[in-house]
Amino acid sequence: MPKEFVPFACPDISRLAKSIKKQLDKSEKKPSHVEILNILARESGYKNFQQMRASVEVTTKAKDQSFKENTIGAQNLQKLKRYLDEKARVKTLPSKQSLQIMIVWYIWGHIAAQISFTEIELNHLLNRYHTFGDAALLRRYMFELGLVSRSSNCQDYRKLSPIIPNEYLEIVEFAQKISKSAKS
Repeated sequence: MPKEFVPFACPDISRLAKSIKKQLDKSEKKPSHVEILNILARESGYKNFQQMRASVEVTTKAKDQSFKENTIGAQNLQKLKRYLDEKARVKTLPSKQSLQIMIVWYIWGHIAAQISFTEIELNHLLNRYHTFGDAALLRRYMFELGLVSRSSNCQDYRKLSPIIPNEYLEIVEFAQKISKSAKS
């Protein structure tokens, strides 16, 4: 079993030393390592060492999850770049659905918010960001994923603002950065 590391911090080392001395003086026998751990934990503001260790585990798990999500986002961005040409347009729509969704999020990142588009205007916009010639497919994917809304007669399209999943966040930011630099 790997050794578990539990960080220790105490706001006042002098108070810690006095507390340890006081508790050691009270004890008739030599304290065990668990009793010493409990003394240190109490001086750090915890009830006992078990509570201190549990607190560290929760923090570590949260950091690990955040790192994992950031790593997935970076990996997805690298996958996306394989499908882009020199002008950052999507060359082909892959057959794998997870990659298709990633590409749809990328193209969605280019669309301006709070603007109404007709079907033709949206097609022209989508055609700027891909070269495989199927704007209708992209429109349909965006609608099905809840990224755009459309009127019942399919004449009015609007970009929605859903919560961007962490694995696509870097992709959307990349698309927005490209759009901003193209406008400059």
